Amino acid sequence: MMVKKGTVPNYELIHDGGGSHENTFTYRVTCDGLAATGIGRCKKDAKHSAASNMLETIAKFNGFLPLQDSPAKSPTRLSPPLPKPEPYLQNPNEPFLNAIGALQ
Repeated sequence: MMVKKGTVPNYELIHDGGGSHENTFTYRVTCDGLAATGIGRCKKDAKHSAASNMLETIAKFNGFLPLQDSPAKSPTRLSPPLPKPEPYLQNPNEPFLNAIGALQ
């Protein structure tokens, strides 16, 4: 959204987790005068949360409808099942032919 306007979001690490086993990271994203924060168990999740919160902030600011919690699933087309291949049964009266070549 903002890239079309020529503005790029700026992510800033607010809290780095503290080095414990229960790390929580906090990021703040600012863009075009708007700001949002996000918290996550890793930096990637915190950035993702901040970006999601920023999208909601932009939607509210511009009067858009609220974002859905999860994207709608597109309908999937199921192809008909493939027929089972019939097993190859060699005639016992014919000599065995090795498709790779003669055995040495």
